[in-house]
Amino acid sequence: MRAEIAVYDGVDELDVVGPLRVLRAAAGMGAALGVRLVTRTPAPVITAHHGLRLQPDGVLSREADLILVPGGGWVDRADRGAWGEVRRGEWTPLLREAAWRGATLAGVCTGTMLLAHAGVVGRRRATTHRAARADLAALGATVIDERVVDDGDLITCAGVTSGIDLALWLVARAAGEELAGRVADAIEYPWSHPGAAPDRWPATGPGEARGDGIAPEEAAGRPGPEAETATRAVGDAGAGEGAAPPPGIEVRPARPGDVAALLELYRQLAEGFGHQPASPGRAGAILAEISRQPDRTLLVVVCDGQVVGTADLIVVRPSLTHEGRPWAAIENVVVDGRARRRGAGRALMEEAIRRAREHGCHRVQLLSNNRRTEAHAFYRALGFESSAQGFRLQPL
Repeated sequence: MRAEIAVYDGVDELDVVGPLRVLRAAAGMGAALGVRLVTRTPAPVITAHHGLRLQPDGVLSREADLILVPGGGWVDRADRGAWGEVRRGEWTPLLREAAWRGATLAGVCTGTMLLAHAGVVGRRRATTHRAARADLAALGATVIDERVVDDGDLITCAGVTSGIDLALWLVARAAGEELAGRVADAIEYPWSHPGAAPDRWPATGPGEARGDGIAPEEAAGRPGPEAETATRAVGDAGAGEGAAPPPGIEVRPARPGDVAALLELYRQLAEGFGHQPASPGRAGAILAEISRQPDRTLLVVVCDGQVVGTADLIVVRPSLTHEGRPWAAIENVVVDGRARRRGAGRALMEEAIRRAREHGCHRVQLLSNNRRTEAHAFYRALGFESSAQGFRLQPL
């Protein structure tokens, strides 16, 4: 795992040094962890809140699996520190872009406020220093009174020393709790685990790329024996919502020329589930029929000119509930694994949600196999809440 700790003038020393000490100790004990101190732009030295001078290793990269954002200076409303960085707004687009790429974001103390102002937190579960929790709640976050809050690809912690707890939890996620315990023993620290269910933990191991969370083997739209539904109220804000996709990524309705790419994506989606996509001879006619349905949109996401993912959006109407407003379903979601870490999956889902809102839908619902834990973390990042609802009958 490639971890980068963001540093800036006025950052709190312990917010930086505590996690750095833990992560580098874990690396020294064999964990596949690389840790760097990074700045927004090249800088030979950073002066922290209490005068400690830090020498960065470089600038924020596009290759980081984890970006840890410390706080400092928020409560004092200091120009040097997290408060000043939010006001200047120079870190926020970089953090938003990192979320689009699929990096895990971690907020230490009031570093969570930088993530919240970047649109990464939205209505998700998070925490920060107790003196800033009202500010975090005012931005719509679900504020949790815990030292560490794990919400999949967003992990946050409370004030100052809890950055050590967060770093130990990151070690546990990447390399196992046994190694995290050894690090805690070495620094003589009684660390606090977050109150997170196991299915919030990423399924990746050391050194594995996380991607968008919906690579073919983790796609939604697979109603297997353990299927569950995930629902989102379309008025709720998700991570990065409203931001433009990264350069080189476009989401649009499928066209006749996309048939071959769609069939290849559906072939990946079908692997291990015993069903097959339509035959090439019929696929063009089926796509044309789908395109004529006013309440259905087959979306594709294009990355550098290549179709790399798809999702089927279906608007269900009319309804005698919810003031007559329709609802929408998203199914058959798949993103090619080769498009990981580019933000393609997030762009695809955000466009589907945006179109559902345009149709006046009060909720969006999708199906996902409950074994796809990494995909679930991704869906939660978009504002979906999982629930076991309904029954199915197949085959018919």
